[in-house]
Amino acid sequence: MHAGTRVTKLQLAANGLIVLLTLALLSTDARGSDIIGLGGELPVLEFDVPAALTCRDVTPADYRPALPGDRLLEVRVPVSVVVLRGEVRRVREVIIEIDGAEAGLRVHDFAPNTQLASEQAKDYEVKRTEERREGLDASLGGALPIAGGTAHLTPSVTTGRSTHTTSTVTETRLAPKQAVLVSGAVNRRQGVYFKLRQSSQTTLEGEHELTVTFVAPAEWTGGELQVECVGRGEKKWLFVKQRKVWNSTRTPIELRLARHVVAKPTRDADCECCCSEEPLDNEAALTE
Repeated sequence: MHAGTRVTKLQLAANGLIVLLTLALLSTDARGSDIIGLGGELPVLEFDVPAALTCRDVTPADYRPALPGDRLLEVRVPVSVVVLRGEVRRVREVIIEIDGAEAGLRVHDFAPNTQLASEQAKDYEVKRTEERREGLDASLGGALPIAGGTAHLTPSVTTGRSTHTTSTVTETRLAPKQAVLVSGAVNRRQGVYFKLRQSSQTTLEGEHELTVTFVAPAEWTGGELQVECVGRGEKKWLFVKQRKVWNSTRTPIELRLARHVVAKPTRDADCECCCSEEPLDNEAALTE
């Protein structure tokens, strides 16, 4: 009993030692590091947004607000994404959320909207051929007289009819698409989110310009937006894929209403224009 227990413990210890040695060996090369998640290929992600932005009044003449005096304000938010080191392919998606709750704003519209993309350039055709065979057989029996008796034989005369039908069906199918950008409202339409996904036709790195149109009170002059950016992907650990957040930031942006300034024409100091002089009265000019 004790001997059996001792053998089992030794086996467990040996198996544990083998696992540790295997992990140590795998962590020495890039491929092994990728498998167990100890390598230097894990991405380091960084986001950047401006400290302040201006919005402009885009209220149309036929706009009917829910409350008297409401107006529409449009703001464009540039968000930059960069992978400082590591593999970009590990970043599966980037989620950007723009919240106007603290500024007293409600979402009216946003862009870009949800977008689908396909790996195939156009739709494709599928041809399917179906074959069907039908047959009919009949047999006829009889007796054959021979010397010393009659032999009952069953020679058969077979008549058959077979039908062979071939049909070809051609179907035109739409190329499968996947979402490369998903957008929608959150927080009871006080905010909006944009989910950018990895694909062979787009890139997550670079600057993404996001446009949001808010509903604001008539006396609104400024406030603070909250912009949250999250980069997510997958990390392997002992051949098991795990969801991983590479980076997450929440940044306030000061938002102010752009003022309408009318530029006046400038006049060169060295230029003596006749328009600077007082025009003569028509009657006085005629008298002279």
